[in-house]
Amino acid sequence: MDYTFGDCLKPQKLFVIKVTANKPLEPFLRAKESEMNEFIKKYKWKIVGTAIGAVVGYAYYYYIGCTSGTCPIQSHWQSSTLYGALLGYVFVNSPKKDKSKENPQQVTEAKK
Repeated sequence: MDYTFGDCLKPQKLFVIKVTANKPLEPFLRAKESEMNEFIKKYKWKIVGTAIGAVVGYAYYYYIGCTSGTCPIQSHWQSSTLYGALLGYVFVNSPKKDKSKENPQQVTEAKK
């Protein structure tokens, strides 16, 4: 079989995907959508805290950053943004104070 230079320039069709209607995909898409909504509801504050931390980290790099390149976190926007996102995530997930441990007398009085 002889090949010529023009043969390699012809467009090749490897496969064709033809979707005629969304009806077969609707249950699958609806299931994925509900799973995504549950995920967002469950981790909403973690996502928000991480996003705000990333924005603050980038703003720190932009306005305060180190221009000499000797500061490991402040010299690159990527590291500063990731560090800010990590701090935002940790801040949102920090343990909350249990009010019953603050003043044990109030708890015992409330039980009586």
